[in-house]
Amino acid sequence: MDRRAFLAAAGVTVTAGCSLRESSEVACPSHDAAVTPRVRATADASIGDTSGHWPTPVGPADGTRALPEADYGDPVGFVWRREVDARPGGPTPVLVDETVYLVDAAKRLVALSLRDGRLLWRDETVAVDGPVAAGRELLYLRRDGSLVAFDPDDRRVVWTFEPPGDGASLSLPVPDGELVFLHDDSTDELFALDQTGQRVWRASTTVCPAVGEGTVVVRSDGELRALRRDTGRRTWRQRVDGPDAHRLAVRDGRVFGTDNGVLALDRQTGAELWTHDPAGGRTDRPAVGAQQVYVPTAQFQWYGRRLYTYDLGGPDPTACRRTASFVAGGPVVVTDDHVVVAGGAEQDDGSTRNRLWALDHDGDPVWRVAGTDTEARALCAGRRALLFVEGERITAVGFAG
Repeated sequence: MDRRAFLAAAGVTVTAGCSLRESSEVACPSHDAAVTPRVRATADASIGDTSGHWPTPVGPADGTRALPEADYGDPVGFVWRREVDARPGGPTPVLVDETVYLVDAAKRLVALSLRDGRLLWRDETVAVDGPVAAGRELLYLRRDGSLVAFDPDDRRVVWTFEPPGDGASLSLPVPDGELVFLHDDSTDELFALDQTGQRVWRASTTVCPAVGEGTVVVRSDGELRALRRDTGRRTWRQRVDGPDAHRLAVRDGRVFGTDNGVLALDRQTGAELWTHDPAGGRTDRPAVGAQQVYVPTAQFQWYGRRLYTYDLGGPDPTACRRTASFVAGGPVVVTDDHVVVAGGAEQDDGSTRNRLWALDHDGDPVWRVAGTDTEARALCAGRRALLFVEGERITAVGFAG
């Protein structure tokens, strides 16, 4: 019996011309929030360590939503809360050490103190379109089809980059070290710019990149492609016949893609390592830890939101959780020791109550924090602090250490 026949007999779906996919489903019990220790706000809660870098609203440039050095094992409770008159979709904060940056409803750039949430300044120099991205030294803003580099210390525009052609539609910039990557959705081009705003290279792509381990991974014309970070030269291309991969992540020699299923490739060669089709199919942005990959799924027909856990080597999920009766799945952040999930849980009276909760990598509950009844929208992560965005409110949770 050949391999394909053996897999078919064993219950693995085999489709001509496509990748091999596991059709069986791991048990997916509900998460019992009652057994998770609840953290309550304390009057003397504080953030002792304000360091950290969360450069875009969706996390690091490598797409992993990972902050390996962070420690979220011992929360001290809510440190501050602040209502923000935000753009549609709510606040989308980024973090550079002790300062939180976001854009308000009036298109102004706003800086808050991570330590206590107080307003540091508002700036109207640039009428900002969309969220801000943060390098270590410069902030990157979009305005009328141009990219603006802004110095937050001097509060001045350093340079402006205007993509060639008319009517540019720019995706969120992706800062990574001395380069910033900018995708023009109107022309399907990716630009790599240096700290002076000069173009280093450009390439044809259809989605924003994941940048890690010296590699820029992009999607273009039904393919995943790897480009050298320094030159933009293509090192491999891989036709994607299985899961769509519009959300990309790079870590430990692997490329992960999600959107409709889960895909893993070898970072150096592009060879397919494994795929999986979770129940419901629609997958959100992965969170890639040192040993596990966490993939949330979207609500689809009768399938509720789930959180699948995979070993890096895949393809079989090692765990799945229907997070209580969570009706509004939120983002996931992973550290070397914990995975933190935000979402909304349905109450007995039919209302929805947000929760922020943490598990260790064995799947055991560590803590939970109760939020409000507005939509859980985003997480922004520092070394000893998490910013939990609900509606137009930002809540800072501090941790000991």
